[in-house]
Amino acid sequence: MNACLKKTETCIQPLLVLSASILRSLLTSYPEAFAFSLKSLSASSLSRFVCLVGCGSYEGVCDKDGCDLNPYRYNVYDFYGPGDSFKVNSLKPMTVVTQFITTDGTDSGNLTEIRRFYVQDGVKIPSPQLDVGGTTYNAISDSFCADSRAYFDEPHNGFKDNGGMAAMGDALDRGLVLTMSIWDDHYAHMLWLDSTYPVNGTTQGNARGSCPTTSGDPSDVEVNAANSTVTYSNIKVGAIGTTNAL
Repeated sequence: MNACLKKTETCIQPLLVLSASILRSLLTSYPEAFAFSLKSLSASSLSRFVCLVGCGSYEGVCDKDGCDLNPYRYNVYDFYGPGDSFKVNSLKPMTVVTQFITTDGTDSGNLTEIRRFYVQDGVKIPSPQLDVGGTTYNAISDSFCADSRAYFDEPHNGFKDNGGMAAMGDALDRGLVLTMSIWDDHYAHMLWLDSTYPVNGTTQGNARGSCPTTSGDPSDVEVNAANSTVTYSNIKVGAIGTTNAL
């Protein structure tokens, strides 16, 4: 899967409810300022907006950075991973619960927060409290995203620039398509999930997991892990508290 767009493709509004490997999992919200087909743009507009093959995500319209909740980036190393030494054991079945919190607690309210907890062996496991430059968070919100951007000293803020939580809420109101898959990444080799990215990064937040930076190459993954499988089951959508007793 490549990150850049061709002239006939469409900007999408993704919400990565669960991006996970055996070593790491994350929840990411990606508001997009443009939700239309690039086919509709004039030639002059295309010359300004189209992202060409090989470009970075800040040279075009789509694929801007989102706001992710990955405890490893905040020095919490024992939350998710393979084995009983982790609070969530990725070698065992788990239930992943994502809650969308609005200003007034109704479906029509403005989205303000996205929360995540897991259930494993009948036990509820909330997302850990993360120290983000002196303020504690355990969910995605506009303030969490702003503070994390400053904490990581990241120059861009595509999440805020494209509307933040409000834009993500608008996308949910329009309706999103649930897609479940196993995939690899020809652009960044999935290093943003469970390795160090950028590969030579040494600042806070660059370490996203313990995988080596040489891992994830599709030429290796598609040959040596071609028979990998995952099972998604018991998918439920409903009001908070109705899909899980915990």
